[in-house]
Amino acid sequence: MKPSVRFPVSASLLRRLAFASIIANVAIVVTGGAVRLTASGLGCPTWPRCTDGSYVTTPEMGAHGVIEFGNRLLTFAVGIIALAVLLAVLARRPRPRGLLPLAVAVFLGIPAQAVIGGITVLTNLNPWVVGLHFLASMLVIAAAYALWRRTVEPDGPATPTVPAALRTLALVTTLVGAAVLVVGTWVTGSGPHAGDQGAARNGLDPEAISQVHADGVFLLIGLSVALVFAFRAIGAARATRAAVVLVAVELGQGLIGFVQYFTHLPALLVAAPGVPVATALGTNKLAAIFGTSTAAVTYARRTKLDWAVAGPSAGLAVLTAGLGAALAGAVPAGAYRPVVLLVLVSVAVFVLARPRLGVVAQPARRTPRRVVAAVAVAGLGIALYDGLIGPGTGTFLVLAFTALVGADFVHGSAMAKVVNAGTNLGALVVFAWTGHVWWLLGAAMAVCNVAGAALGARMALRRGAGFVRVVLLVVVLALVGKLGYDQWLAS
Repeated sequence: MKPSVRFPVSASLLRRLAFASIIANVAIVVTGGAVRLTASGLGCPTWPRCTDGSYVTTPEMGAHGVIEFGNRLLTFAVGIIALAVLLAVLARRPRPRGLLPLAVAVFLGIPAQAVIGGITVLTNLNPWVVGLHFLASMLVIAAAYALWRRTVEPDGPATPTVPAALRTLALVTTLVGAAVLVVGTWVTGSGPHAGDQGAARNGLDPEAISQVHADGVFLLIGLSVALVFAFRAIGAARATRAAVVLVAVELGQGLIGFVQYFTHLPALLVAAPGVPVATALGTNKLAAIFGTSTAAVTYARRTKLDWAVAGPSAGLAVLTAGLGAALAGAVPAGAYRPVVLLVLVSVAVFVLARPRLGVVAQPARRTPRRVVAAVAVAGLGIALYDGLIGPGTGTFLVLAFTALVGADFVHGSAMAKVVNAGTNLGALVVFAWTGHVWWLLGAAMAVCNVAGAALGARMALRRGAGFVRVVLLVVVLALVGKLGYDQWLAS
């Protein structure tokens, strides 16, 4: 009898599949948010079909149908990745402890989410079901993350690294965080972004429930800060870093929440004054893509680019910036200018406080994990921001590459231009498709962009990282001044 053929699964492959599962599940949450914020929740008015007579969207459904059906299609991609993870876990020998239950949970969570999503549609976006849909996604992401963490840790019995009292504090913080998520769905269910203009709200008073949510956030941040100091006091470096990241995420999310509340819960982030937001962004992207492409080519010809970072980042950026551009038209001009101002000021302070940052390359920082983080930050987070808003994107990219993978400012700028060309391309395609580009004005601006980009890239290469650092700070401060003027002084 012919022996069966086995397909060994390496630890590296399993780890990468597990990480891909996290990214895929986060991506479908992001696209689900896009469905809600563009009022496309009933773009496909029934389930499992898109319409009574078709499983796919039809031209009559318009853009809303495309957005909702696209989100449904992504479910299959997420499911395929989850299945690949499950099969890899089953084939892994020896199988690390605790992986199989987590892989099964993630895999079964995908069809469960599809069913809940179907109920959401069939109940005309009942806000309580919509909230359940989101919370179920959080559970799947938590399981996917736990699975990935198990793949990067040594096998064997778990060994506590902090005292029992601190483990209890961490558990309490986790429970409070879960409560904040639950109440957050109630806030969303009481607000204006229902996912469809005809969808009902949950009847809660938005102001009162927002206050309850804010109180929970304050408690969560307080507990998280306590974790930082407690872990640091006992010398638990890894736990301290994790707690610091948690606090940073909470502060960022809390800031966005405050701005959402005080600007009447606007859908998205933007800072483009004057003309309609989508038109201003679309025309700017036409000019910008020529400038960033020129600079990218100049850098590529004269210096060595880290394509392992820049390439995947740019590829992701095309898609993510396109998504941001699709959402930009729903945003009231100037609604989030205070947030952009705060971020830019933080960037300036960060660069000033680290005088050696980016001046000299630090290749020791370029670990595989940091490369993945840089690709995710640049290709997903910053690219989405560029499609939505734009100001400061190049600065954020340079800072990401210098801080995460240890590039100096020259090579960080080179990678930033490659990725920025990708964000401009993705956004421009969407803006052009929707008719939000002033072609003649954009073409005239492009001429200036090309000249400026070529000159800037050559000067950066000739004068080095110190020069780029100074220019970066000047640009950041100029943006702060411009946006500050628009916010408080412009009539």
